[in-house]
Amino acid sequence: MMYKSPLHILPNYDFSRLNPKGLKRLRKELLLQFELKQTTQIVINDHPFDKETLLKNIAELAENGAFHQQIFEQPLLLDFLESGNIKFFDSPELIPFFKEHTKPAFLHFLQPYFAAQLNQTIYFLVTNAAYPNLQKLKKILAQQENIPADYWEGAFVKVHQHLIATKDKLEQLQEDNQVFERQLGWVVATKSFNQIFHFTYLKKLALLPYDLDGQLLLLTETLLHIIRDILKTNTIGNILKIDKGLLLDIRDLLAFAYKKMNSKNLLELLELIDNALKNPYYNIWEMGSLFFRSIS
Repeated sequence: MMYKSPLHILPNYDFSRLNPKGLKRLRKELLLQFELKQTTQIVINDHPFDKETLLKNIAELAENGAFHQQIFEQPLLLDFLESGNIKFFDSPELIPFFKEHTKPAFLHFLQPYFAAQLNQTIYFLVTNAAYPNLQKLKKILAQQENIPADYWEGAFVKVHQHLIATKDKLEQLQEDNQVFERQLGWVVATKSFNQIFHFTYLKKLALLPYDLDGQLLLLTETLLHIIRDILKTNTIGNILKIDKGLLLDIRDLLAFAYKKMNSKNLLELLELIDNALKNPYYNIWEMGSLFFRSIS
């Protein structure tokens, strides 16, 4: 239930028209514009409206105009609901808005719109590779205790679905032997694998407050199967033939898995990889490999 304020139909945002008589007159005025201009759309406050949407908005204002005005009078909240801009979560107005100045009836009215935008925004921030989205996700989740609990119901539905799809994609890549390949003796990640796991992906997943019906744990188990395929054995020799970018990804995967499972075996493997990354020969060989792969 994505939100678009019906107040956009008020010419010049004239709130004095938010009464039965004013809305009735507005309805006549706007319908007359359709007739005079012989068009299927008219533009009000830079927003286009067809006749059906216009009539729905007038009916909505007649029923809930006061609530929509309260939203409109909070520009940062309105911007979040309509476009997903998260400046509201940085605002000092957020805590008093929810805890001091709003009535239960209004909070109940706002809840489905806020939750729907949370669901969409969190999904976008988790799945979009742009680095700033990690910090944006942190800002949103940091406000969880300051926003009513029922506003978070359904806020992770799209992420939940995404995790299921990601696990299925990874299992298919593993079945098709498309997770990694060899280049000049070095093990490197395939483009298909890198498209799924961008730089901050696991850091974002680690921030999620729930296991999402076990999907984070199931994804972790799938990742561990893939890591075993890549490493084959836990010997330092094998690790030293893995591309550094992939090895760093594996380290992030293991750190994520350890946080979820708290397994001693995972911690030992993490230490093994850390030692490999510190090995001076590894860095020399890896730089040489990068050079020859770049000219091959």
